[in-house]
Amino acid sequence: MLDRVVPARTITRRPRPSDPWFDAECRTAKRLTRRLERAAIAAAKKPDAAVAANANKVWQTQRRSHHVLRNQKRDTFWSDTVAANQSSPRLLWRSVDLLLGRGRIPASDGISVDEFHRFFTTK
Repeated sequence: MLDRVVPARTITRRPRPSDPWFDAECRTAKRLTRRLERAAIAAAKKPDAAVAANANKVWQTQRRSHHVLRNQKRDTFWSDTVAANQSSPRLLWRSVDLLLGRGRIPASDGISVDEFHRFFTTK
């Protein structure tokens, strides 16, 4: 009955366009870090303090490692991108704008100009 009321749906994960440097290695490291974090939280709720301390230490070590990997991937990606576009000012500025998070919002064709104007005139 539950399958009829709430059918299962497939979710497809796509890389975030704002982080083009975030690859499978980063995703795996992040997944491991989150799993170790959950294990550390679960171990902290148990009475054995030594197990909790060890789980927390393993999680913190992995967290630092993930942070270093993420920064290395990001820095390498942007350094390579800027170096590759160094000969073309247009591509270089496009890369810098992307790096800084600036850019144009794509126009939506879901609403016409007349509807847009009508909305603000009647408001």
